[in-house]
Amino acid sequence: MRKLSRRTLALAGAAALAFIALNLVAYRHAVLMVEFGRASLDRTPSPDRLSAVEKMGVLLSGVSLPRPVNRQAPSEAGLAYSTRSLRSADGTELEAWLITYPGSHGTAVILPGYNSAKSQLLPEARAFVRLGYDCLLLDFRGTGGSQGAETTLGWKEAEDAAAALRDMRASTPGRPVFIFAKSMGAAAALRMAGVLGEQPDAMVLQAPFDSLYNTSARRFRKMGLPGFPFADLILFWGGRHCGFPAREHEPARYAASVRCPVLLMSGGRDPYVTPGDSERIARSLGEHGRLVIFPGSGHDGMFKSEPEKWEALVKEFLAGALHKVN
Repeated sequence: MRKLSRRTLALAGAAALAFIALNLVAYRHAVLMVEFGRASLDRTPSPDRLSAVEKMGVLLSGVSLPRPVNRQAPSEAGLAYSTRSLRSADGTELEAWLITYPGSHGTAVILPGYNSAKSQLLPEARAFVRLGYDCLLLDFRGTGGSQGAETTLGWKEAEDAAAALRDMRASTPGRPVFIFAKSMGAAAALRMAGVLGEQPDAMVLQAPFDSLYNTSARRFRKMGLPGFPFADLILFWGGRHCGFPAREHEPARYAASVRCPVLLMSGGRDPYVTPGDSERIARSLGEHGRLVIFPGSGHDGMFKSEPEKWEALVKEFLAGALHKVN
């Protein structure tokens, strides 16, 4: 009995140490995923670009997430602009670029994805200008010219998006204002409209994740690890660090309360947000949503891979969706 008791205590002690070690590693990973580092850091490549040894190194040390910066001004892309300062609901100061010209039909509020700044969406902004719309490109909190050093992967960013939408509503009363957003930005837009009740006149959304848990678990599986318990621990500690319920972050659920027309785009080769995830969001949107899959596109490549199809699709959608507003 004494030997058994000692063995049991040893096993319990080893299990406790393993549990503590696992949570310490998970906490480090979580903080590194939601807290931006110096802009000069090298970003960790996506899992599909890492060797087995490199994946092991990332699992032990965590990812490197440099602060996203704007590497090009609109003027360098041939677009005249002004810089606007906005304030989110919690007081966070945000920077945006406003591109306008006489005779436009309305305004596109443009929201970037995870670990991205507004300059990365200048190619799409040029397309919207060609289609006849002004553009407001926003830096979310912690990125580009905006205040802060953290990301909540679309949760608090929904308030940032709402601030941009309200600013354009006040600046251009009676004119259409719609959202164009990618990935995390699209998730923030769905939360803005479905939970905060800030409904734009329409939304064009590329690859929003259906839930933060699903997309996190999928990234761990690409690293050769199971989603449980790793995604659970990352979301728990990341949410605690940034002050939001990460496990409850579900854009597919928010979509059920969206009441404006939504064009949803999904990449057939997207390893992080599958067409199945997009179909779940589309079902929640119901009659308000339209899903179009780009078979040859990855997570961020709809406009890059098929610009003519993208532009024709967006033009047709906006003409119908904004017809009553105009």
